[in-house]
Amino acid sequence: MIDLNLFLDKTKFNFIFALKLIFVKLKIQLFFLIITCVMPVFIQNNSITGTISSNSESVPFVNIYISKTKIGTTSDENGFYE
Repeated sequence: MIDLNLFLDKTKFNFIFALKLIFVKLKIQLFFLIITCVMPVFIQNNSITGTISSNSESVPFVNIYISKTKIGTTSDENGFYE
């Protein structure tokens, strides 16, 4: 004969274990969702700054670009770019 209390205890344990497993999976998915949403914000904050000079004199209004990209800027009247 099957003990009904033992069966209910095992069922309760399996249900609690399944809930814990679901919550762990949800936490992992939430973690990766947050990471994928936040990373582009940090990646876009990179910048390059400097001064264009020739013979120790600044060169104004020079076009600066990163090759093979569409990223570029122009230096100001003091040769500074950002």
